[in-house]
Amino acid sequence: MGKTDVLLNGIPGNWIQCKKGMRQGDPASLYLFLIVADLLQQLIIQNPEPDLLHHPIFTHLPPTILQYADDTLIIAAVSPLAAATLKIILNNFAQATGLTINFSKTTLATLHTDETLADAAALAMECSRAPFPQIYLGLPLAPTKPPSNAGTHRYFWLDTWLTPKPLATTFPHLFSHSTLQLVKVANILRLGIEANLRNHLSLTTERELASLLAVLQDFTPWTEEDQRFLLQGHDFSTKQAYGTLMTKPDTDPIAPLIWGTKVPRKIKIFAWLLFKDRLNSAVNLAHKHIISSNICPRCATSPEDSTHIFITCPLANRIWQRLGLLPLSDDLNELWDTSLPQNLPTNAWSFVLLALL
Repeated sequence: MGKTDVLLNGIPGNWIQCKKGMRQGDPASLYLFLIVADLLQQLIIQNPEPDLLHHPIFTHLPPTILQYADDTLIIAAVSPLAAATLKIILNNFAQATGLTINFSKTTLATLHTDETLADAAALAMECSRAPFPQIYLGLPLAPTKPPSNAGTHRYFWLDTWLTPKPLATTFPHLFSHSTLQLVKVANILRLGIEANLRNHLSLTTERELASLLAVLQDFTPWTEEDQRFLLQGHDFSTKQAYGTLMTKPDTDPIAPLIWGTKVPRKIKIFAWLLFKDRLNSAVNLAHKHIISSNICPRCATSPEDSTHIFITCPLANRIWQRLGLLPLSDDLNELWDTSLPQNLPTNAWSFVLLALL
């Protein structure tokens, strides 16, 4: 275990014994991050070689630094000497804080720079080069504004563009079988809706797919650039969007059936993950490249998704038969409409269903 102390006006205080680490989300962790982040800022600002390492436009200013958690973006004029100087600063920062810099995961992205010069700078940093767009905090960074073509900024499922409501609301079962919920309209029109759906569709989903394809046949793509408006026709803004969402909340019809049932919380969480297709089924694990095969290990005949585990698998089907509660279809959402035994009250079915699952 280590010890730390705090310098107050240059005078060290009493030693603090480090015992247990700080919990994630602790309010004090934000201030500790600022202390560590400020150290890197000061090392770069007080760099003894400001002529080598400086801002790419305003040469009398230090480089710009953006930090968030363990992601750091440093914007500076590129040169082999600047890269070497920056690496010395980063190594000094690592030695002072114990936060090791992984240069194998560090990338150098340059703008309007000679390729030979950029390669030399990357060699001095001992890192790789990467083209734009760069991903920072999950968002792409690019030197130019992306072109705005029709359908490239409009979400196929979540925006209101084809029907009076979003397609995710109009066709909920079909939306639940989507492999990419944030897919754009242009991608669907180019590749087809089938490319965005899982292979195994329920009967209800197939009916919704046929209805959607019929609507798409009469659709003529627009040629204008995409524009975003709120339901009232106002221009989009964060304030207007918040007001719209708060006045007309979109509730999930399954939510009260699960969270309002008097069963242990862990059963509610399990059921919510099931009906949202978030269980670690073989299909989901294979999609995340955690396992190689998505075939059910019990029947070894079909992909193991949530529907297969609880309805279509022969083992699950036999259990439903023994209980005398045969599902109406192979759609999980229709389990709530299953025909009940005569001696079972209707209002008790949500409790029984969650207990069975």
